[in-house]
Amino acid sequence: MKKTNVLAALAFIAAGLFTTSCSDNGEFAGMSITAEGEDVYALVAHSDVPASFTYGGQTLVGTDVTFETQVEDGVLTVTADGYLPQTANVSFSETNTLNKIDVTLVKESTINVAQSDAKGNTVSNDSENQSVMGLQGILSVANDVNISGNTKDPFSAVIFEPAPKFADVMKQKVGDVVNVPLIAVRCEPDGAQFDKPISVFVDMSETEGFDLSCPTAFQGTQVVADARGITAQVGHFSNVFIAANAEIIKTVNKSTTSKVRLKVKAGENVYKYSEYTGYKATYKKGSVEDRFLMSQYGAYASVSRETTFNASSDGYADIETTQHIYDVTWRSGRVTVRATVYGRFYADAKVDGKTIRLHTGGSN
Repeated sequence: MKKTNVLAALAFIAAGLFTTSCSDNGEFAGMSITAEGEDVYALVAHSDVPASFTYGGQTLVGTDVTFETQVEDGVLTVTADGYLPQTANVSFSETNTLNKIDVTLVKESTINVAQSDAKGNTVSNDSENQSVMGLQGILSVANDVNISGNTKDPFSAVIFEPAPKFADVMKQKVGDVVNVPLIAVRCEPDGAQFDKPISVFVDMSETEGFDLSCPTAFQGTQVVADARGITAQVGHFSNVFIAANAEIIKTVNKSTTSKVRLKVKAGENVYKYSEYTGYKATYKKGSVEDRFLMSQYGAYASVSRETTFNASSDGYADIETTQHIYDVTWRSGRVTVRATVYGRFYADAKVDGKTIRLHTGGSN
């Protein structure tokens, strides 16, 4: 595998590159190039509040951090004083070396209702959680419900964002059906069970028309979306996820290739380039469509990187980079969602009639 490093700057800088009319006239025939090193994966993470980010045994502190790691599969843990910890599963490979995660941290609820008082009433997320998430959640408890499991701890509700799945856009095809978490409600006490369904409501009014589901829905019940928001019926408390079921109805490959002639010297050379991850769309941040896309692909980022290679002599190499890009269209119920999604990235050196792969990476 090839060595890649993330740079702090996000601008595209190509030191030593220049355009020239020099042709392959054999002046540098016989020069060879070999790539060196091992892949260094890039995990870019953001939080709206200062936090500790831990991945692969390394901890970074701030609001925007970048991990350079060789840990292919791990868990990103994000913590901050007074906030609930958030985790996200992260997976890298030779063809997926860049991921971006935006994390919205939320606090424990300040509204805790005794189980005896909750019966026949409603329990809401607190005002701070409503402000941070822009959403209100309400648990409605029947007066005659019987509770088992955890029968002592109080009822509470906290809304949070699901971690992204990092779907592989290059493997997705027309006809594929996806189940994408949009929003989640932490319903406490965890482990409480009910003989009658508890109503979980979130005022995401824009979900009307989407085909929705809830993995922990009470047997025989459906998620209902109307002008007010989403309502699911659950038979026990845990993290309640509301997901959109959607079918891919169109994909268009819009991959781009750029070429440049690089003057190289005998020995070690460095080539700098930009990679893209995530997606671009015109939807408002926090909208249902935006949540649908973020949950699949993570956040958009443009990241400057570099790869190192050796040349046997002075000369020129033609560098060709390819960024895979796809326009994807989904249909969920009566709603259509469209986005431009960034996939894998390749960098090749061409010299003396031979092609040498400098880097295979990108995202998704």
